[in-house]
Amino acid sequence: MPTHEIVLSVVVPLYNEDAVIAQFHASLRAVLDGLDLSHEIIYSNDGSVDATLARLKDIAGRDTTVRVLSLSRNFGKEIATTAAMHVAKGQAVLMLDADGQHPVERIPEFVERWQAGSQVVVGVRQGNKHDSWFKKTSSKLFYRVFNIFSKSELVPGTTDFCLVDKVVVQDFVRLQERNRITRGLIDWLGYEHDYIYFTAN
Repeated sequence: MPTHEIVLSVVVPLYNEDAVIAQFHASLRAVLDGLDLSHEIIYSNDGSVDATLARLKDIAGRDTTVRVLSLSRNFGKEIATTAAMHVAKGQAVLMLDADGQHPVERIPEFVERWQAGSQVVVGVRQGNKHDSWFKKTSSKLFYRVFNIFSKSELVPGTTDFCLVDKVVVQDFVRLQERNRITRGLIDWLGYEHDYIYFTAN
């Protein structure tokens, strides 16, 4: 494999994450260093109005694997994620949030499943003891309604903590939908899924 080839692109959409981004990056950096494979980290700043962008520029200045995208305003997480996927160079792209709900220590399992042949590896959230009754009920209702009106079916608890092969990314970025749900579109593409179950912090 050529030394310049990036194996893994890590995509992280951000909006007003000034308070957590430094700690998140340190945790992510430690996990990626342990993987011993070439990678890039793409932080997609979704029009943050706090110091998120300044923090990201500082991180990028000290870490050559980091690339920063900054949207002109807040377009929403789905657009921020899509923008990063359009420029990702990796043979696989892993998406996760920076708010601590997606455990970075599970990343090696996603990579292992992909290396074993899975083209889509999805994190399935098994719950959070802090979830309110309303959140649990509304989540169940979302999946029920989505599956009624969609030709694809979302597995309850599936999250945006997801790794996809480059062939899936190439198909994904061709889609023209503007009101998009990333995980729904990836499901719609029809690639076989593998699942990793986790409990949110």
